[in-house]
Amino acid sequence: MEIKLVRDGVDPTIVVINGFLSESTKDVNDWLSVVDELYPENKVVHFTWPSSSVKRILTKVLGKSFITVLMKKSVTLPADAVKEFAVEWKRSLKKTREAGEWLANYINHDDGKYVFMGHSLGARVSYHALSGITRNESVHSALLFGGAISKSESWSKILEVHPDTLITNCYSENDLVLRYLYRMGTLFNNTPIGLEAIEPKGKSLIYNIDLSNIVDGHTDYKVEDVGIWVASMVKITKNEGGGFSALSTEQAGWFRRTIWRVSNVFS
Repeated sequence: MEIKLVRDGVDPTIVVINGFLSESTKDVNDWLSVVDELYPENKVVHFTWPSSSVKRILTKVLGKSFITVLMKKSVTLPADAVKEFAVEWKRSLKKTREAGEWLANYINHDDGKYVFMGHSLGARVSYHALSGITRNESVHSALLFGGAISKSESWSKILEVHPDTLITNCYSENDLVLRYLYRMGTLFNNTPIGLEAIEPKGKSLIYNIDLSNIVDGHTDYKVEDVGIWVASMVKITKNEGGGFSALSTEQAGWFRRTIWRVSNVFS
């Protein structure tokens, strides 16, 4: 696991965290289309973690197929691929906790301030990191996109430890990966935050943004339109190098409906 510099800039530092099958991904410029709408002047780093990769799965599948051919047995590539995909998914789910603990330890021993941006299992890594961070006010906010983590997790406990940390959940009802594959992988035991809003309790700093009108699938979050839309849902400030505070859920809903009506008038 490693923290890699994407670009230098002001504080707080933006930590982008990819999801499943991103282990070999080096180019994270797709994140900048979102980051630049919220934090155009900020330092950006990429947290890499063992999230598996397509190459790993193919290597295992082809390796097994080669052995099968040598043993003069029938080759079942599709079935083997599905099986290995499931194995790597479960492995990556477990690795999110380890990755979160690593990131928490890194931040606990640093003196900077951070903003998390996690996609898919990257949102799960963010959750585990927040669970382990003990340094006060070290994480200004966490933006979670298509989060592959249960909405029933102990979010209230996270906010007890980090009462001033803003958590923004960006979700889409069109996410078929989370609706079917994720839920199958978790035996239909929970609903991920990437499909529905996290239910805030009390005066919590949890805000939900429904992006169903512009996000058609699980991989459609890291685009400029999402950055623009999220920026329209939050109030940009100059707090400590570009922090932001979100609109309330009611304000965000009103704002979204107003934009929708105006766009329909001129369409």
